[in-house]
Amino acid sequence: MLDSRSLRMISLIALALLFCPANILAAVPFLAFAGLYCIYKMKDKKFTSYKTDTKNVLIAFFPCLLFAVAFVFKWDKLDATVAVGIGFVLAVLGCISLPALIASYTKKETTFTGNGTKLTAIDYVIAAAFGILIPLFVSSGSLLIPVNGINDSHCLLTVGRGLIHGKIVYRDLIEQKGPILYFINALGALISPYDFKGVYVMECIACASFVIFALKTVRLLTGKSGIVSAVAAGALTFVSYSSHCFAYGDTAEEFCLPFMAAGLYLCIKAVASDKITFRETIPVGVMIACIFWIKFTVCGMFVGIALYLCWYFIRRKDIKTLLKTIAGVLIGFAALSVPVVLFFVINKALPEMIDIYFVQNIFRYNMGSAEETSLVTKLLDPVLMLIMYCGKNFQLPLFFAIGQIFMSKRNKTVASMLTISFITCFFFAFIGSKSYPYYAFAITPLTVAGWAPAVIGLDILLKEKKTSLKNVLVIAMAAVTCGLSLGEARNTEHYGIKKEDYPGYNLSQIIMQDEDRSLICYGFLDRGFYTYTYQDPDMRYFTYLNADSEHILEVQRDLIRSHEYKYILTEYDPIQVEGYSLIATDKSPTEDIDYYLYMRDDA
Repeated sequence: MLDSRSLRMISLIALALLFCPANILAAVPFLAFAGLYCIYKMKDKKFTSYKTDTKNVLIAFFPCLLFAVAFVFKWDKLDATVAVGIGFVLAVLGCISLPALIASYTKKETTFTGNGTKLTAIDYVIAAAFGILIPLFVSSGSLLIPVNGINDSHCLLTVGRGLIHGKIVYRDLIEQKGPILYFINALGALISPYDFKGVYVMECIACASFVIFALKTVRLLTGKSGIVSAVAAGALTFVSYSSHCFAYGDTAEEFCLPFMAAGLYLCIKAVASDKITFRETIPVGVMIACIFWIKFTVCGMFVGIALYLCWYFIRRKDIKTLLKTIAGVLIGFAALSVPVVLFFVINKALPEMIDIYFVQNIFRYNMGSAEETSLVTKLLDPVLMLIMYCGKNFQLPLFFAIGQIFMSKRNKTVASMLTISFITCFFFAFIGSKSYPYYAFAITPLTVAGWAPAVIGLDILLKEKKTSLKNVLVIAMAAVTCGLSLGEARNTEHYGIKKEDYPGYNLSQIIMQDEDRSLICYGFLDRGFYTYTYQDPDMRYFTYLNADSEHILEVQRDLIRSHEYKYILTEYDPIQVEGYSLIATDKSPTEDIDYYLYMRDDA
């Protein structure tokens, strides 16, 4: 019964439907591709002739059940009972074909030498083109959008601008991300201090860098070179950046991506070739340091790699190589970390940096709640977030699953390393009492292995075509893929909105009519009021933070009572403040948020 051809076909379709996106624009091409894939697999004798036993089906049911839970989160617009019922049925059916699907791929242990990973000038041009286009369409800092309405982006730019104007982060302006993230935004502010053109340039550089190392990884795993692999890597980067967890761009995770991809490429190359050299461990240490000083919880991927390598070397009793590897990574880490620490020592801001970036983020990041989150909750939260965000970002878990099947058949050592690093990456990203969707974007580099089968398939499909026709076809397919993936991108909601419709810009124009433009954003993250009034904050607590929030509110209330500031802005709810009058209100064009502008009652 389990080996019935009809049942296997139904099961394969059910397995594919578990990953179907909830957006119609993305669902149509997904279903078309899934249909073609199902037809292809039913012609594969290894798939159709595999003898399924009850034990394998029961084992396969557990991952399918997790896929079903993610399906329910993804299809949250359906009635909950209906979604749970459909998900469960799909999981029951899908587990029948999953063992046969995995077994159908030929086991071919491969040692990847790194030959063919050197990129050509055309490859760099393609990477640069995608690096420019991807943020243009999916980032809130895009040149296509007149005003950036995202609060985190404005806070980062405000601190970055403050750095180039002589202020020191943590000492003069309090924000809770890592210093390198503010240095990146400072470079953007050097280009364009009072809008996001400069930040957009930094996003383009980061995105192009990610495409480059993703392409090198794909070529390492496939041995395929040429325009097909380059364009495919760019298009699949577009698909990944269009995921729900990219959010609106200019996040710590976005700027960590190129460093993660570069470090992961070096690790895969070393482990797969069974040749870990001291020379290559140093740049890995530098990459880890870059990530650590942007957002240390994103280092989780490398924690998994480190755990695996420790076990790998100890099992082989190769303690000498283990110690050399650790030494190389530490040297690379110190090479970047020492200058960062010296920057704060020289500017007499080291205690503030330690307190805010480390102590507050580790111990006080609790959204102002008086209740302490239990250790059990902190440990279980990443599991729940994994299921929920896998549902909302179907591309990433799908790529990772494909990549693991691909790697398990070619190099189990690399597959094991990627599995452990995926677990630690998600665990470190989501451990804590507060989570945001963009945290999940950190798993993107680990999904690149799933691009390798797509490149191999494209190469087979276009192998008989003339070079010119092959290039045209792959570019056309990439354009269609990118266009359809935009249906998943959250930033599309900002297309076509006039700058006057954004409260951050509109209310700022009222303030700009006054010579005294001093202001306080009370109890919320700045939405651009400092940027669009062309000023830097003159207070440490210029914005609300999730860490130490009650103290921040008390400091801001004291400043308001002093009547030192001409304008007060609040979000969501109006307030009653002695000596101030409400002069204007506005509403976000994309969210159900109201803004209130108060002016001091000067005699």
